[in-house]
Amino acid sequence: MARRYWLDVFSEEGWDAFLGRGASITGFRKRKQEVAERVRPGDYFLCYISGIARFIGVTEALSACFLDDTPIFKKEPLPVRFKVRLVHRLEPETAIPILELKDRLFLFAGIKDLAGLSARFKGCPMEFVHGDGKVILDAIEEALAHPVRRDYNIKRH
Repeated sequence: MARRYWLDVFSEEGWDAFLGRGASITGFRKRKQEVAERVRPGDYFLCYISGIARFIGVTEALSACFLDDTPIFKKEPLPVRFKVRLVHRLEPETAIPILELKDRLFLFAGIKDLAGLSARFKGCPMEFVHGDGKVILDAIEEALAHPVRRDYNIKRH
């Protein structure tokens, strides 16, 4: 079965906490369990920072989802969890602004701005379709090979 690509949205502080815990567990809301059960080991989570609207990394699912209420997330329990490993990591300054990919992503069909996209991103994990995952992965790998520093403002998206 081919690798699938899934969205994993973080706040900047959530990303820092994820890295601080060893980047080995990611989690989602209980109501997303049915979707999460479709993620398979070997699938990639494309990590997105909502406050700066950028893709910042890639993790690989090492397990099927499992339930765990042990508190490890500051704001929410996020009990639907996966064991993951960090595959690629960018810094906020070199992360990929999603709007730079707008013309290459099916995800933007019918969407004009980040506000419209925000509603779609609240449903993560969300599986990317029509090659979008590969486009984002390629952009992250290109940014690792040839980083471009960009200023950013922290906003809520």
